[in-house]
Amino acid sequence: MSALRTLLIAALASQAGCFYMVTEGKGGVAERFPIAAYQQQLSERLQHCEATLDRHTHAGNAKRYPALYQQTQSQLIESRRLYQAEFYQQAEVTLESVETVLKLMHQEQQRSALSQLCQQQTHREICL
Repeated sequence: MSALRTLLIAALASQAGCFYMVTEGKGGVAERFPIAAYQQQLSERLQHCEATLDRHTHAGNAKRYPALYQQTQSQLIESRRLYQAEFYQQAEVTLESVETVLKLMHQEQQRSALSQLCQQQTHREICL
């Protein structure tokens, strides 16, 4: 019984730590599996939305539309957390609504800039 116990412990010990013995960045098991293109694309979209929201914040849109900004920021955080938890479909659904709001914010910003330009006497030809 003692020999069987020793053999079982030795077998378990030799198999238990094999994935953790490799230092990070040196070819461990997780590094052998590439990130799926779908996940990479979703990650890039998240980063783009975060950067766009930051640009709108610095442009002053957060002060003009505080409730919309707060809701969009909350949805973006939710989408990022869902992505990190590997709930990719749910993250994409939330991200799509964020992208829609950001596009509308961008259009509103362009319209506002154009209306300011039209009010100036020197650029009347743009408004025709």
